[in-house]
Amino acid sequence: MPRLIALLAILLVVLPGSPAWAADPTKRPFLVDRGSVEVLIGEGGWRSGLSTEDVNPGFSVLGGGGELVVGLDFIPGFGVIIDGKVLAAPRRGGTYVEGVGALGLQLRISDWVRLRGGAAAGRARLDRNGQPTDTATLVGGFFAVSIDLFRLLHDRASTVISFRVDADGHLDAGSTFSKESLALTLGVGFRF
Repeated sequence: MPRLIALLAILLVVLPGSPAWAADPTKRPFLVDRGSVEVLIGEGGWRSGLSTEDVNPGFSVLGGGGELVVGLDFIPGFGVIIDGKVLAAPRRGGTYVEGVGALGLQLRISDWVRLRGGAAAGRARLDRNGQPTDTATLVGGFFAVSIDLFRLLHDRASTVISFRVDADGHLDAGSTFSKESLALTLGVGFRF
């Protein structure tokens, strides 16, 4: 996976600078003009149960992870995204791990700011001694804002900061998890 991300980053940075495309921007491929890849390499997140009437009302984890967002604008400023994120945290003498994938829409407010929202689903589990002891299926939605901080490589890349809110129901959840939870995530990374 890291090699694929590196290859995508190199292609998005190097290919737009080729002499044929530089001479005539109308010959640039559709994906170069309308596509984007955002890699959040440092992400901190907190997930907490919502209901006080749950079997486990004290469900809460604080951890770190990363996220990959691939977007394609169908019309300038509006398009679709696919997203994947991972969060890991210590919990009850074990390790909590969640993986969430999402499909949504992206609205570019400006060259520097993007809003995203859509449906998300994934899996969470708690491992103790290397064995999964409890799992839950996460199903819900998300809303995120991503802001460019500094432009890099002649405006072909930038550093970004992202804030994301997830609201999920926990299907087939064991005793560790609440019925619903809210997750807040803050991340930094790069956009190509």
